[in-house]
Amino acid sequence: MKTVNELIQDELIRHAVGLDGYSNNVVSRILAILNRSDRRMFAELIEALADVDPLTFKAERLASMLASVRAIITAGAAEAGAKLLDELREFVDYETAYLHQMLLANTPAAVHVAAVSVNAVYAAAMSRPFQGVLLKEVWKDVADQKMKLVRQATAQGYLEGKTTDQIIRELRGTKAKGFTDGLVQKSWRDVEAVVRTALGHTAGNAQDGFYEKNADVIKGLKWSSTLDLRTTPQCRIRDGKLYTPDTHKPMGHEIPWGAGPGRLHWRCRSAGYGAPV
Repeated sequence: MKTVNELIQDELIRHAVGLDGYSNNVVSRILAILNRSDRRMFAELIEALADVDPLTFKAERLASMLASVRAIITAGAAEAGAKLLDELREFVDYETAYLHQMLLANTPAAVHVAAVSVNAVYAAAMSRPFQGVLLKEVWKDVADQKMKLVRQATAQGYLEGKTTDQIIRELRGTKAKGFTDGLVQKSWRDVEAVVRTALGHTAGNAQDGFYEKNADVIKGLKWSSTLDLRTTPQCRIRDGKLYTPDTHKPMGHEIPWGAGPGRLHWRCRSAGYGAPV
């Protein structure tokens, strides 16, 4: 018969698999917003460059020429950011309720399981930096990086004697490859990293708040890393290690908690499991 610790670990592994699928869905919804924004951006870029004479092109004029393009990129990033905040708020509601019910279901009836404030968890996730930035600031960086890419590709293209069509193709990619070979795809990969890391960051804050509230029941947190070819060295060395539920001090080893599972690095897939005994 499995122990309480084994039952909880099995359940949380199942939950982690479900969260991975949920993360994929959120990424798809955010990228759909940016895909629509990119279509508007390319239409505006084509119009902005329609009257450019490659022979008299001056890079100094790019900022004014591409002002409308910047506005579209900024608006698209803002819409994506607002959508992600909505998703995270709903996710906090679900995750805090799940953790409470999960521990109730796997501990004796006499054990008191404390609930954690949804508002407190959400506020903590929004106020604590992940990978050195606040969530509300990261979308400005995404927009700035995409605009920089468009500006540089346009300037370099004209300096090399490329046509507008060639510059657009370089940025957007080719239809034959589903537009997956364009320079703009790099910004999409950055967005995917932001979304997955933001979800891991928010889940980690929910777990931190819940396990701290129940430190009298949870005696330790076990770090569990996904061990495959994509596992980073810093996650691999923490796999299976125990930490205190409130202060995250190492238990029986000296490897620090760092930012915590799911938050240690971009796209971190590690998780932390509460062990009652």
